[in-house]
Amino acid sequence: MEILKLKKIAFLGFFLVLLSTNSKAQDFELQSPDKELKLSVSLDDKVYYTISAQNNILLKNNSLGMKLKDEMLGEKPELIGQQTNSVEETHSPEVPLKYSKINNHYNNLILEFEGDYAIEFRAYNEGVAYRFITEKPGEIEVLNEDFHLNIPDAYQMHLQQTPSFKTSYEHPYSHVSPGELSPESNMSTLPVLLETDSDYEILISESDLYDYPGMFLKYSAQNTLASVFPKQPLAYEDQGLRDSSAQVWPYMAFVDKDEKLKNLIAGVINRQTKYILKDPYANAFYDDPNKKGEWFSDQTDMKPGVHERKWEIDSLCYPIRLGYHYWKSTGDTAPFDQEWKKAIQSILHVFRDQQKKNDRGEYSFQRETTKATDTRALQGYGYPVNPVGLICSAFRPSDDATVFSFLIPSNFFAIVSLEQAAEMMRDIQQDSSLSEELLSLRKEVKTALEEHAIVDHKKYGKIYAFEVDGFGNKLLMDDANVPSLLALPYLGAVDATDEIYQNTRNYVWSKDNPFFFKGTAGEGIGGPHVALDMIWPMSITMKGLTSNDEKEIKWCVDTLKNTHGNTGFMHETFHKDDPTDFTRAWFAWANTLFGEFLWKTYQEKPHLLA
Repeated sequence: MEILKLKKIAFLGFFLVLLSTNSKAQDFELQSPDKELKLSVSLDDKVYYTISAQNNILLKNNSLGMKLKDEMLGEKPELIGQQTNSVEETHSPEVPLKYSKINNHYNNLILEFEGDYAIEFRAYNEGVAYRFITEKPGEIEVLNEDFHLNIPDAYQMHLQQTPSFKTSYEHPYSHVSPGELSPESNMSTLPVLLETDSDYEILISESDLYDYPGMFLKYSAQNTLASVFPKQPLAYEDQGLRDSSAQVWPYMAFVDKDEKLKNLIAGVINRQTKYILKDPYANAFYDDPNKKGEWFSDQTDMKPGVHERKWEIDSLCYPIRLGYHYWKSTGDTAPFDQEWKKAIQSILHVFRDQQKKNDRGEYSFQRETTKATDTRALQGYGYPVNPVGLICSAFRPSDDATVFSFLIPSNFFAIVSLEQAAEMMRDIQQDSSLSEELLSLRKEVKTALEEHAIVDHKKYGKIYAFEVDGFGNKLLMDDANVPSLLALPYLGAVDATDEIYQNTRNYVWSKDNPFFFKGTAGEGIGGPHVALDMIWPMSITMKGLTSNDEKEIKWCVDTLKNTHGNTGFMHETFHKDDPTDFTRAWFAWANTLFGEFLWKTYQEKPHLLA
């Protein structure tokens, strides 16, 4: 946890590591290097600390401890040793945008206790911190933390309260006095800011640790906040094939350098393989294979463990994209076993079936709803198509139903994925026959795109349609969700300099696209999923990711910085005239894409981020 200086600051930070460290005393003092801050530690029935600044007590007699599976660290502590030290060093951050060097200067006190553990306290000029240290063998299972904060009446608290452990950290901050909290008050996330009655403000925060949950604070007694420790969830919420791929995609840049990250993404691939084998037509699944969710009554072949069964081409393309680039980046073929091969065979079967060459296909979907885009016409099979070689997609990546089932952006994505899957089958599985089948379908779809996806627009020239039916009917528009027409180069489907793509790009980013919106806050592409006049930040990010024009990239960065609605996060949509009018505070996909865009810009054109 941290306490930082705003006017002047004291900074309280804590984190857990596995280390080790030797006296006999019950009261200790530790000063910051500039001697302005003082940390007093007292050992009694528990470990207590008091923080002072210039001899003024800021926080007094607060306890700390940590409950492990079989013992409580910090309870009835028996001191067996102590050690003090002073450290001054310089760190170079990985991404030196704000600071090229960080000075790490502090005095520390390490207290060692019976039971093979120690507590290290640090005093910086900016604040104080603590951490628990142990060399206990095996994994350390933490059940709870004991952290109490006694807050004087005169202080004002600024905290973000949430009713559950699932939080996007976007709740507005409440501004209350300690006496206003009660047992009925919601928990608070960190950081918490305490405004004192002196020249100091106290920011309580914590370090970000691998495999360790963030701490919450909750009312425990009058003027006292105590830690609340998140437990491991009993079950996971639904996981979409597209979103789970997209959310880890930017980390592919580092996967060959970080073993834990590599294992994480391999785990995502393995989980997706299991889901595809369960039902290749489904777009989202539960971790619990027996769970029946809110859409189980949909009129389609729903199975337990399936959250939603909307057939979307891109739901099968994204896992191939992730797997292919994981393989190319790491050389690891372990995830691509016989189960993976079966998943690819299943994908090939679905793609061929949804060309609808002989009949309406095996997939249908209907839902009782007041929203037309949430269901399919004609007994759930959708409007007729002429089988020209393209693949039908019942729904778009926005989860909205298609009008004409040959969704062009998704068919472009499919030809990329089929080529990638073919290479993997040939080089990893040594199955040339399956590889040729995949390439044959790719060629068929590519040829059909060349013959049926292009429209001669009187204003923009040759452009790509958004949807077609093979009979000559075409829908001209673009939707912000990826795959989109705007995103084709991002997915590796076309070259960004291609003339037809550039014409299409000009069209979709104009008022001639019925879902392009421009207002006082910004401009961009939306879609029918939310409402008119609602811009998806994803479209602005994609404009930047597919551009090589510095002025355009800079505009995209600045617009995204100015339209997060004072939350620090990207959202699903924002109103063209008011970025504080937004939907979905917890839209991880948009935030991930924004991070990818910033990293790409930093790597290629860092001066645009200055």
